Amino acid sequence: PLNRPSGTVSIDASPWRWTVPTRHQTRLTEEILETLRGHGRSEDELLAAYRSLAERYSDDVVGYLANLIITDEQRHHDLIEELMAHVEKRATTAPALRPRVDRPLLDATQDLLKRERVDAKELRHLRRELHGLPPDPLLMLLVELMLHDTAKHIEILRFIHTYEACTRSIGALRSHIGR
Repeated sequence: PLNRPSGTVSIDASPWRWTVPTRHQTRLTEEILETLRGHGRSEDELLAAYRSLAERYSDDVVGYLANLIITDEQRHHDLIEELMAHVEKRATTAPALRPRVDRPLLDATQDLLKRERVDAKELRHLRRELHGLPPDPLLMLLVELMLHDTAKHIEILRFIHTYEACTRSIGALRSHIGR
């Protein structure tokens, strides 16, 4: 069938469709979870090291920058926890199908993408302007970090937009073939 993932056993019990993971998928899920757990432990150690650095140099630019990294590392730690929960959930339940088409979401992501691209253009312009001033490595670093964040935001928005557009196409295809 069209919507059956490769390597799964499907049981068709209309109107519900259940997908049972194969042994290979179950083993792979456990390996992924163990990798995430190991990375989480490494992130915890790294976070502790950055906190120590930030405390040691709290009145210095090093402390400021270490705290920027701590914020990112904490977010990474939280993401790992969320990834583990997601992988565990997918291992025990079939993914939910979204029959809706969310045109406002598509429009909003397009608008936000345009704004982020303008932001990136402005930051690149600022970076060029900074080259005309006496060197300020911290200011240059912060502008570069904002450019990286903007690129990350664009990537996230592109994913949301593409995912929603694909969901819309699949929904239209299912309607067309009567599923």
